[in-house]
Amino acid sequence: MKLELRIIDVFFIVALAFLFGFATGRCFGQSPATEMKVAADDAEKLGAIARQYQYFTLYGVPEEDREALVAALNYSINFVSRSRVVVPGERINATMMRFNLGQYIEDKEAGEVWAKVFEMIGNADRAFKIETEIVDNKTLPAGTKQGSTPATKLVTVDGGWVGLENAKRLFVCTTRTASLMRAEHFVFEATKPSAYHDLAGIGATEDEFFKSIGVDFALVRKLRSTFGANLAKSNVTNFERSVESGQGPFGAFFITLDTNKADAAHSFLRRPTRIVPANVSNEPQPESEASEIFADAPNRFYRVAIYAREKNAKGELVTRRIDKVDDEIAKDTSEPLGDGIIRTGASCVRCHAVDGGLRTFEDSQTKLRYSSTNPLVTSIMQGFYQPNRIYQHMRSSTDGHAEAVEQATGMKFQKAMGSFASSIRNHAYVPVGLNRVARLAGLSPEEMLDALGTAKDPNLIRLRDGETFRLGSIESNLPEAMTAADSYRAAHQKGDKE
Repeated sequence: MKLELRIIDVFFIVALAFLFGFATGRCFGQSPATEMKVAADDAEKLGAIARQYQYFTLYGVPEEDREALVAALNYSINFVSRSRVVVPGERINATMMRFNLGQYIEDKEAGEVWAKVFEMIGNADRAFKIETEIVDNKTLPAGTKQGSTPATKLVTVDGGWVGLENAKRLFVCTTRTASLMRAEHFVFEATKPSAYHDLAGIGATEDEFFKSIGVDFALVRKLRSTFGANLAKSNVTNFERSVESGQGPFGAFFITLDTNKADAAHSFLRRPTRIVPANVSNEPQPESEASEIFADAPNRFYRVAIYAREKNAKGELVTRRIDKVDDEIAKDTSEPLGDGIIRTGASCVRCHAVDGGLRTFEDSQTKLRYSSTNPLVTSIMQGFYQPNRIYQHMRSSTDGHAEAVEQATGMKFQKAMGSFASSIRNHAYVPVGLNRVARLAGLSPEEMLDALGTAKDPNLIRLRDGETFRLGSIESNLPEAMTAADSYRAAHQKGDKE
């Protein structure tokens, strides 16, 4: 007799099997352990080249948010890249991606820095790692008597809930202890100081920054090949702003001078001769407290930096890289749930994405028609204050940047930047509750509630009672929550078998 099955029959059989599975045993969700096994299996297939790969898991975010997170991850890696090529990652399955880190660096020194920073970021992912105290025999003084209280130190290790055998397999393949981490964790941590500075190779001073993109700024100034504008009102800052742009080997660069004061000494409009050499004019120079730089990187993404500008004991101007902008100068309005502080990295590109990558402006200086009794000063000023030349630089720069972002993410610029912003928001700023912790642990909210039934930590008790937390307040509690979930899972799997 010939057996024929209609499609509806197949669905019926599958449904019965699914229900039967629930009746006879638990069907737990994805967890750090399931993701660790996927990464270890893939690394073993890659062989020796696995040492160059970094794995990222998407399992911790809802399925409907994963497309955005993939785009954000691809954007972030290429944002900090030091290479001249744009390279998206490889998708292994619905929740796992891998990146060949050798494609984003171009020398041994950068490779060493990247290895160190990735290890730092991965070791801070509390869904996979835990800090523990161990005896540090190396620090014991010579002649210490047996039985003395030993010295201890904190170390970061794989949490017992990740599947230690698979973690060992992955380590053997990659020779790195943090070669798997959550994608959303990396996107947030890698695009803010100090990780962003280290990964992207941001110099400690303005001169070092320009040197990294092949620009001798003093020489460029001497050749009078930059163009400027002074803004009475900025779309970003609270006071006057001065903008200067030029061209380097990789494309355009833009540097602003910013202040937190409104007096004459800090007015770029009242003191517009800052680019006139001292041997031509001795007019007073405007004072400023900070600068922001956007420059076309070798891969056409933006390289960004913020510097403090101050006088040393000799009265000479010195610049110093800083992590954030004085909020009297400007506030970050691009993230409604954030703290309003502009930090180097994500804050900068998220803010400028509003206008296609670089914030537009209206020049105020040319309207004033400045002239000097010294015709050379007038000539230099007229040659410098040409905002249309800056606009040309901006159009070329933003077009190339948008093309690079689309190449990395597979999305048009505005959608890609929206994905980047939403991924950071969902991870770092949306309050964390029981549902999110349950997803990370691979349990349903109801199962997670049961798993935390004996929790002693105040935060976990509050979580169990329905309270929510900012990420920084609950992150350190994840290892205990993961351990509780692992114990719950093991107990119920054992009970089901019995």
